[in-house]
Amino acid sequence: NTARQKRPKEQRLGQYFTPVPLARKVVSLVDAKASDRILEPSFGNGAFLTALLEAIAPENASEWAERHLDGCEIDPVAYGEAAANWMGMTGQRLPHTLACADFFRWMPQGCPEGSALDRREYLRTLENSTKYDLVIGNPPFGAAFDTEIAVRLDGVLGFRDFGKIKRESYAYFLVKCIDLLAPRGRLAFLCSDTILSIGSMAGLRRLMNHLGSVHPIQPRQVPPQRRNGGARELCRLSEFS
Repeated sequence: NTARQKRPKEQRLGQYFTPVPLARKVVSLVDAKASDRILEPSFGNGAFLTALLEAIAPENASEWAERHLDGCEIDPVAYGEAAANWMGMTGQRLPHTLACADFFRWMPQGCPEGSALDRREYLRTLENSTKYDLVIGNPPFGAAFDTEIAVRLDGVLGFRDFGKIKRESYAYFLVKCIDLLAPRGRLAFLCSDTILSIGSMAGLRRLMNHLGSVHPIQPRQVPPQRRNGGARELCRLSEFS
């Protein structure tokens, strides 16, 4: 984690920005509905927000989002781009339910402050917190963890009944998002193929296979992009339900 903290920002944050055409494809595949309660936990510059607006939002998009759409973006620059894109599409400011925040520190509205980083409080809070019909996005891959909270995150997200969860940003994202799914909820993420095969992800696979089912879909023709033009070699849309 110390070495990762010294990388350029895009690598440190595990950023692979999703092209809007790919986000549109994902939204169409998961059959998103305007009545869904939706979470986008790392919305970057807003590709999935754009796709959701186009596909399902009613005329007053911001009013709809206040009731149906929550999300986070840790990078202030990407957040600003998402806000500008939202303004361009709707003529309105980004709703307060879409926050410039670290998902690992964030909890749904109404949850006690700090509950994301205390295992006992986190598990207690989950019982009554908002749950989501759809969690969608492209979580950070290989991101550095905030050194102030890394050990506490291990306590919250690093273990489940089915074994140890590898300390990897997208693995911890998956665990937290699964925790926040409503009954019969769906989770659709673009993520590394390694989740399906490598031994260090066995605990996460057991958790997912026990709680639901994983439906991998073939890699898309247009992979997520780094700002510098590089691309993740293997990207896969996996839907968990």
